[in-house]
Parts: sequence; C-alpha cells; structure tokens
Amino acid sequence: MANAGNMAFSFLNVSLTFVTYIITKHLDKTPSQVTSLLFNAICQQYSVDIIFTPRLQSAIKSYLYRANGIISKLKKSKRGGKQRSIFAAWLDKAKCWQMKILHAEFTKTGLLDTIKNLTKENGKMARLKQKLKKVVQNSKCLDRLKEKYKNRARRLSMLLRNKQIGRRCAWRNKVQYSKRHAKRLTKNVKEECQARLQFLDSWGVQVRQITIKDMKSGQLSNISIVEETEELCNISESSEDELLQKINLAILVKDAHGVSDDTWNSLASISNLPNLTQIKKQMPESEINIPLSKTKSSKPGVQRDIKELLKQEIAHLVSKGLIGEGQTVDVKITGDGTIVGHWHYVNVTCTIINDEVNASKASAHHPIAILCDEEKYGQLKEHLVDIVQDVASFTSVEIDGVLYNIQYYISGDYKFLLTICGMGAANSKYPCVYCLIQSSHLHIANPVSQPRQLGQKGHSCVRDPIFKSIPGEYVAFDTLHMYLRITDRLLKKIMQILNELDMEELGSQCRSYDPNKMKRCALMEDILERAGVRGAALNYDKETKLVKCRDLRGPEKQKVEKVLDEIEKLVESHAHGHAVVDAWRKFRVLYDDVRSFKRADALSPNRPAQLSKLRGDLVEWLESLISVCTPKIATPYMHLFVVHAADVIERLGSLHVFNAQGLEKLNDMTTTEYYRGTNHRKGVESLTQIFRRSNRRLYRAHKGIRLPRKPKKCGKCGQYAGHNRATCPRSDQ
Repeated sequence: MANAGNMAFSFLNVSLTFVTYIITKHLDKTPSQVTSLLFNAICQQYSVDIIFTPRLQSAIKSYLYRANGIISKLKKSKRGGKQRSIFAAWLDKAKCWQMKILHAEFTKTGLLDTIKNLTKENGKMARLKQKLKKVVQNSKCLDRLKEKYKNRARRLSMLLRNKQIGRRCAWRNKVQYSKRHAKRLTKNVKEECQARLQFLDSWGVQVRQITIKDMKSGQLSNISIVEETEELCNISESSEDELLQKINLAILVKDAHGVSDDTWNSLASISNLPNLTQIKKQMPESEINIPLSKTKSSKPGVQRDIKELLKQEIAHLVSKGLIGEGQTVDVKITGDGTIVGHWHYVNVTCTIINDEVNASKASAHHPIAILCDEEKYGQLKEHLVDIVQDVASFTSVEIDGVLYNIQYYISGDYKFLLTICGMGAANSKYPCVYCLIQSSHLHIANPVSQPRQLGQKGHSCVRDPIFKSIPGEYVAFDTLHMYLRITDRLLKKIMQILNELDMEELGSQCRSYDPNKMKRCALMEDILERAGVRGAALNYDKETKLVKCRDLRGPEKQKVEKVLDEIEKLVESHAHGHAVVDAWRKFRVLYDDVRSFKRADALSPNRPAQLSKLRGDLVEWLESLISVCTPKIATPYMHLFVVHAADVIERLGSLHVFNAQGLEKLNDMTTTEYYRGTNHRKGVESLTQIFRRSNRRLYRAHKGIRLPRKPKKCGKCGQYAGHNRATCPRSDQ
C-alpha cells in the first residue's frame, strides 16, 4: 500500500499476473460477476479490509474491459505470434496495477492498518514539507505556480463549455481537445474532488455537483460528482415504480424508432429522460424469458423455444378470456421468404388463431425461427429440426390446473406450402396440395380427382413433408396471395385487350411505348395515376412487343377496383372487354364472401346452405371467365379458390384467419429492424438482435406497456372526450 502524498487516498499495487489468472479462470462469467470475484480475491490476497463501493466497482470493471480485450485476442490466436508478444510486452511494461482506494472506503480496522503503514513515511513527508516551504518563500516560484494552476482551471472551464483552446501543433490553429482526452481530464478532476470532499459524509452531507468559475471570463461550468450507479441506489422507493415505467417506455421508443445511443444521450442531457445506463441495465429484464439458440445448420439461423413461447402466450390469452377453460388451442405455423440487404431471409412464425380478431395482425405472428438462407426444402428441413420435434411432442399444456390440447396447422403462400409438404413447384404436372388434378385441367370447375395423401410419393410429391405430425387436412392456403395472383391474371388480360385495340388502329406493332400512338394504353396509365398508383405503372416489353403493367400491391389493386368503370369504357369496343371487367367485379364479391365466414359461426345451422350457395357461385364465375378467355388463364390459385375454398371453410371453420397479411407486415418490420440495428453482418448476431427486440415487444404486450395517447379533439362538439366526428353523441341539430 502506497500513500499519495497528502491526498485522501492510497494506491494498492495489484499484480497483473494475478489479475490475468482470475480473468482466465472465470471466462464463462458475466463482467459484473468477474468484477465481484476479482474484488474478493484482491481483499484476500493482499489482506485489505475495504468496502465494495460503486466507484470501486466501476474502476475494476473498466480495467477488466481493457485487460479482457488483450486476453481474448490472445485466446483467439492459435499459433501465437504477434498477440503473444503484445501480451508479454503488456506484462513487462506494467507489472502491477495501481488500484486507487479512498480512505473513506476502508473499514475501521482497515483504515487503522493503513494509517500505521503511512506513519512509516513520516520522514518522506517531512522532506516534502521543507521543499514546500522553500517554494512558498520564493515569491517568483509561487507566482509561477499560481499562474500555472490558473491556466489549468481556465482550460478546464473552457473545455466544459466546448470552446476552442490551445495549439496542438505548429500547422494547426486553435482546436478542441479530443473527446477521449476531455473525458480523461474531467475524470481526474472528479476523482480529486471526491477524495478531497469525502470527509463530508461523516456529517451526513453529500456533494452531488461542483461549479468551476473562469476567473477571466466569469463563466461557470458544472461537473457531476455522484456516480450514475450511486444515483440509481439513492432513488426512493416511492419513485422507483415511476422510474421503471419511464425506462420501459424509453426502451419502447428506442426499439420502435431505432434511436441510437448517441442520439439518446443527447436527448437525455437536455430533458428529463432516463439516461443510457439506466436503459442498458433494465433492458435484459424487459425481455420475456424465452431461450434463443442457433439452428442445426451450417448457415446462420436463430430459433426460439416454441414450447416456452406457447406456454406464456396461451397463459396470457387465458387470463384475458380469449381462450375458454379446456378449449383446444389452434396454432398456425407459417413462413415466408424475403430479401434483407443482399441476403435471403426466411421468417417462420406461429400464431394462436383462437383470437380471431387479432390473428391477422403482425403482433399476433410470433417468430420462432429466422433463417439466413433460401426458401428451399433442404435448407428448411435442416434448420427446423428442433422445431419439428417440439411440434410433434408438445401437444398439450397445463395452466392453473387446466389441461389445454394444442392443434397445429400449416399455412402460407403457395410456394411455402408446396415446400413444406414436400411437393414440386407450382408449375409441376400435379400442382394441387389437396387433390391429384393435372395442371392441364385446372380450368375445370367440377373436376373428378382423388384426394392427395401427403407423404405418398408420386404425382409431383417427391419428398416427405417436413412436419409429418400435421396431416393434410390441417393445411390451409393464404387468401392474400390468392387475391393478388388472380387479380394479376385479370389485369394482364385487360392489358392484352388494350394492346390489341391499339394495334388494330395502328395496323402494326410498335417498337416502343409511344403514348401518342398507343392512346388506350396512355389513357390506362392516366387512370391508374389518378387512382393513386404511384410510379411508372406501365412499361414496354421488348420480347413480346407489348405494353405491360408492373406487379401491383394489395392497396394498389384496391385503388384499381375503384376505377373499374373507367377501365370498362376503354375496353368496351372489344368483344370480351366487358366480360373480363365484370369477372373482376364478381371475383371481388366472392372473395369478400369467402372472408366473411368466421370460426365462431362454424356450428350455425345456416352454414351448410351458405357453403352450398358459395360453391355454386364459384363454379359459375370460373365457367364465365373461361368462356371469354383461354383455359391457360386458370392457375393453381384459381383452382384452390373455386374447388377447395368451401371445403377448407367447412373443415377448418374459416379461411380469413389464415391470411398472411400480418406475416408480410412482419417481414417489413424485420427489414426495418435490420437496417436500424447496429449489427449488419450476415450471421447469428444480427438475427439475435432482431429476436431480442421481438422478446421485448412480447414482454410489453403481456405487461400492457404502451405509449400514452394524446387525446384528440372532436370536430363536431369540440371536446376531448375520446370520440371523433363519426362517433360523437351530439346530434346534428
């Protein structure tokens, strides 16, 4: 133990070899655990009796961070070489670590032992006092010292005000200190003030902040003395819940808007927001306790324990009354591929469809695996080994003494369904997942075909299903992609009619899209633009020498449906123009009828009659469409819509709950979170980052944590009563 002159602290020389031994012995521990273990080991090894204060904890943790960086590099280097030489030089350069200990941090016994050791240096102290007297007697030396410390105080004051001071070199004018050097200077001043003012604790007084005054300019600057960890410990119990609520809302805002740490620090410095240290400390506790693990594949992939996820989600829905006592829990497993950055990603999710109102929302789709791979059979089977086993074994769960059986379903777009079921592509000879109809007979409204048995090889079934425990009766197609693909074919037929009418007037084909020559196509583009379809909707295909429409999204298709009357006027001169537009109108009506069937009305006595009428209307629609178009217009989605939609509704109760709209929204959220995150590498770390945000969203949903909404003013009565103009109870009179 060495004394630091007349300061109120001492230095303990700790061997670096001893520190290295402790770190390498506890590599599996967290930094906080290693800090506590190292502190206890130092107290035993060097026989010191001190208190583990937040200042000491922060000092040990910061030193461990530097030491652990060198040791981890040494551990990664297999052959040694440069990293071993750096480690050896580090040990030789600083053979011991001078650990600063304030005298107030000693216990009573430890402080007495320290005083005994310090009395041995009285001779040295006497010599220092004699030198100090000589300096004081020499007025020139004293004036020089005063001016020196005045300049230091002025520089520190200007540094805190972020002013430009000093000259660093001959070729550079006045510049600021670097952030690292400024932080070092402020830290030294803070530690010296803490040591000098430590005696105030015995009087029951705590110094939280000091003010430095620039004697020349008269401006003031503040330095916080109390550590952030001590501030957290000094919070009263009455305000602890309020602070915890603020921190959880702060985490919500950071996750929702992708606020960086630097930006949050800047906002917290000018407002009463929780600081970054408080947020980082609370963030692990604000995640739902669901284990994450790497998938059993050579490619990057992260999965979530589906058993624990379903236990907590079912318990939450039971507490809200959305699942009755002893009711069977229906779980939909679905997936979809997307491109994030330059890589293919596949989101595999599960949804409890008992909550029929929210089953189609993105918040109800809980990711169970995110795979950085392509959406192919071999890759999915290799990644989903653990999930397939859990689905086969986890068929019931007990909550509060009540047993709930679990029934699993498979859903998704047609590519995902064919891949999961082990079938070929949608253009194969037998493309249907429900029956053995050939692709050349898809236009037949009442086909005579045998039902398909999943897993039975032949008829375009080339592999075993990935989820063997889920039979084919519990496979449901997605209504969203069915709507998009069928309307694509109808829009393509309308564009074909417009091209034929324009070429009849011109007498020949155009080599490019000229609006002055192809007037109907130009009017079609003008109609789409006025309807709200942004961007270039039409483009010229050089191979077919036809004007085509790009793929429109769902909201854009709905805008097109509003202007079908104007489109009908463009194609009315064609023999089949009116019939094609009318087929689109009838399809929209039938699509709404299919979506109107609810699982809650499955036992209704009117359900058989409604399904019988729906089957007849679907057959009539397809026959009328084929009569004006070629049979090639029929696709697997049209076959599913006409032949199997009513059967699936009769068997599963509804098709609307198998809508993939929430999954598509989840894909957009995953892409946004990837770009807003700090890790953009292709690997497990970036996927884990996305999963941890999903865990925090689920935790907030279960705890009911959401941002308070600002009350809106009613436009009719002018009151902030929680209603709008449409729901206002005030009459129009």
